[in-house]
Amino acid sequence: MKRFILTLGSWQIIMVTAALRQHQISRPSGDEDYLVLHGTNHSQEMRHTMQQLAGVLWDWKEIVWIDDLFPSIVTTHALPNIRERLIGRLEHLYPDEIWTCKPFDSDVKAIFEIFPESTIILYEDGLHSYVPQPYAGGLQPVPLGQPLTSIQQIARWFTYRGDYLATPGIYSRHVARFERAHLFLARRLSVPDYIRHATLVNINAELLLESIRLVQRHIDLSIISPPENGPDSGRVLVLGQCFARWNLMDWQEELTLYRAIILKLYEQGYSVLWKEHPRSAHPFFPSLAQSLSSEQLKKLDIPFTYPIELFINQLDIEACVSAMSTSLFYLSELFRIPAYSFTYKIQIPFWYTDFWRMLRLVDKHIPAYETLIASAPEPTQRAQSLVE
Repeated sequence: MKRFILTLGSWQIIMVTAALRQHQISRPSGDEDYLVLHGTNHSQEMRHTMQQLAGVLWDWKEIVWIDDLFPSIVTTHALPNIRERLIGRLEHLYPDEIWTCKPFDSDVKAIFEIFPESTIILYEDGLHSYVPQPYAGGLQPVPLGQPLTSIQQIARWFTYRGDYLATPGIYSRHVARFERAHLFLARRLSVPDYIRHATLVNINAELLLESIRLVQRHIDLSIISPPENGPDSGRVLVLGQCFARWNLMDWQEELTLYRAIILKLYEQGYSVLWKEHPRSAHPFFPSLAQSLSSEQLKKLDIPFTYPIELFINQLDIEACVSAMSTSLFYLSELFRIPAYSFTYKIQIPFWYTDFWRMLRLVDKHIPAYETLIASAPEPTQRAQSLVE
């Protein structure tokens, strides 16, 4: 059997290889697996990381990049040209199965159309896998954002509203081909309706940890500068996001939010470590470092394109804090590290449907970081002077 494994990030490669390993245990076979890497705006660092992780995690027949084959807006009109280029890139191979974590993305929907006979297997992307999706072609809310972005998005909606590839959502005939869904967080989160008719396979935690350990054994993941102990209390890891990248808030507003969170943690005696988001195009740490001292904040000195789960055992942290990172769930489920969120400080307009729903998921299942603050020891004597 030929399988095309579509993936678009470093953590997704770790997740899908755990799912493949589990499926291989239940059904040993001589499948030919082709890793097909796609997505948009991958930095050279991210491309290198994905290639490196893929090389140690599974025995691929071939690794193929197709991220250059799709226009910025994928439409049904562009499909014939995409089909010709994609089939040529894949050397006229036709898969029996297509594995993906993003069945609602335009480039993935185009691949489904190009290979209409292939069975579709889903695997977990992160929180996005638990967000309900509309059926493409239906009436969608107009996503407003910054003024220029609003005009572009409204124009796109009116231009492509009848095109199921270019508009958000899942096409019904693709859903009919979903055979299995390999999910890890389904033990904690509700599975959306579009997945429910597929056979649910719960990814085994030990197999997911085995994928992590495989990377740790084959790639030097030593932290460049081991963080020092905090001034008074335990160490807390703060995971950055990239809301500005998606026009969910202004970059300066996002910076101010992180600064306030970090200061509050430090006031309570915690040593704070900062980790940039793997897809951050404009890192926050340089600006944070200008307004916070090295005693208040330390950067976790690792390549930012690697998932934090690969390093967590080296950090000796007491807790993890973020806004709506899926790592809040993975760190608590896999490593029993307490996770806290500051979702109430994030205002995402409801018309950004997917982000708004992910925020609600975190708000429901992850305790607020004030819980961590309330359990902290007495504030440091320096707190008042630090805030001034």
